[in-house]
Amino acid sequence: NLPLLTQMNCKDCRDPKNCPLHGGWIVQDENGHAKYHICEKYSFYLKQLDYEKHNLVKGIQNKTFANFIAQTDEEKRVLYKCQEFVKKKPFLNGQGLALLGTYGVGKTHLSAAIYSEISKSNTVMFVSPAGIKGSFEEIQEYFDLMKEPDLLIIDDLGNEVNNQFFIKEFYKLIDYRYIYKKGIVLNTNLSVDGLIALLGDRTIDRLREMVLFFIFKTTQSKRVSIQDWC
Repeated sequence: NLPLLTQMNCKDCRDPKNCPLHGGWIVQDENGHAKYHICEKYSFYLKQLDYEKHNLVKGIQNKTFANFIAQTDEEKRVLYKCQEFVKKKPFLNGQGLALLGTYGVGKTHLSAAIYSEISKSNTVMFVSPAGIKGSFEEIQEYFDLMKEPDLLIIDDLGNEVNNQFFIKEFYKLIDYRYIYKKGIVLNTNLSVDGLIALLGDRTIDRLREMVLFFIFKTTQSKRVSIQDWC
């Protein structure tokens, strides 16, 4: 007998990759005829698997909120903000975060922790612009891929991508995600002035409408000062 759609208990599914009932497809009995529907969770699994294949940053799975060491009040604050970002999912309404600061303050760690949590329930892609290489057509295809996930995380945006073709494509990417309310998280070692010099006023103005900026100012003692720039 074909299982009825109403008999499927897919809402509690924790492993769509190894679906014990229907291998990712829902079979519905309609007057003795089989009708197949792809399982929503299995469809999400396939999409996220494709994004993971295109991730340009490796070794991020071991970076979590649990092992992020927040010693100062400021570090605790930004950790809390990132956890709230995961909990409230404002990226589904086009909102995001930008983490600015020098090397070693935990920007990539926090971005990876966000990725690890969000990827459990929403499509997310984790990329490093320095790794986007190839012909013009290949780069454009990659930028097109970055338009679609629920959340896009851009790691280590820096001057190595300072060319007009990349900057043009980057603006088109940000503008697309702004229009379709798809949030982003980005981190960079650049200062605010450096980011403006790299991306231009037009892109920065768009980003200011989309993201909450946190600027890390570190000293030798690793004290972190965070201020909002929006």
